[in-house]
Amino acid sequence: KLGWCGVTLQDTAEQPVWIMTRDNVTGLIWEIKQDADGTINYANPNDADNTYSWYDPNQENNGGDPGLPGDGTDTQDFIDALNDVNYGGFNDWRLPTIKELQTLENSNLGNPSVDTLWFPCTGDWWFYRSSTTSTCDVSEAYFLHPSLGTGIHTLPKDILFGQARAVRGGN
Repeated sequence: KLGWCGVTLQDTAEQPVWIMTRDNVTGLIWEIKQDADGTINYANPNDADNTYSWYDPNQENNGGDPGLPGDGTDTQDFIDALNDVNYGGFNDWRLPTIKELQTLENSNLGNPSVDTLWFPCTGDWWFYRSSTTSTCDVSEAYFLHPSLGTGIHTLPKDILFGQARAVRGGN
């Protein structure tokens, strides 16, 4: 559990002091979601209820299809919002790759397959978008769905449905 500027916290730390989780195996630092109350709040990019269309205007990353831009409702807007406010004291947040998202899964947990002790506000029906475009259809991107178990799944980039969890760092 990490606080502002990556300060290591006690395992008993709670939100709002606890704002990030570090995976000591991968070196990845994950944004912690909050306010899973069923109400979307785009003014708070950490709100667990926010859903986003997939959008990345960078042709080197988007596979030839940038997805659907929104007005505060796409994955690029989400990442920009975190970086603009230096969330946690950092401005290098990004959307994780599908391989990075898969490191959150633990098939021994059941539903959800993401450990909610370290990743609160993770619902068993939610799915999280990755930055990785599908290799079979560039109009789709890979996602992690904690209740579908392990494996790779795709979803059209242009639908406004899917949560996003930011990451930084890594080995």
